[in-house]
Amino acid sequence: MLAGLYQDQIRKADKKAKAVKVSEGRSQRLDKPKLSQYHLEAHHKATLYLYTLYFTLVDNPFVGFYNPISESQIPPKAARDAIREIDRINSRLRDRNVANGLDLGLGQIQWQRFVEKWETILFMLNTPQPGELDTKPLMLALSDMCKEYDYPNAWASLPPREPAETHGVNKIKTE
Repeated sequence: MLAGLYQDQIRKADKKAKAVKVSEGRSQRLDKPKLSQYHLEAHHKATLYLYTLYFTLVDNPFVGFYNPISESQIPPKAARDAIREIDRINSRLRDRNVANGLDLGLGQIQWQRFVEKWETILFMLNTPQPGELDTKPLMLALSDMCKEYDYPNAWASLPPREPAETHGVNKIKTE
């Protein structure tokens, strides 16, 4: 019986290994679920809120989205409202994902990751540096994150833009 369980684990591991392809030096899951129409609509709706967060950082690079330690670091009401709305969108996405038997995190909008990347990029753009300033690797990291999480390609620009109809992914209908 133990041998059967062990063999089953080996088969599952082999199946997972076959589901991973190596592309351009990176591992990529072949069996990654595609975003549904409701994910695309949620991302479209969230664009305005990401835009608000981006410009909050532009206006105040020292804003404390997580733990402001001074009054000047407290995010403005518009930013707090944007975070609240993104959290509501994520909550609805989680509910729909559960109802459709999908991974809870599929399509979730991780606004914190965007803020981290934007902070670094904006710091580089606003810091006088000798020689040529190269933000290309930072922008590439933002683009890679959008690809990894199936976010709209338009979110990899500064400021984030409205996603195109195609969203850069293949749509499936799951409702």
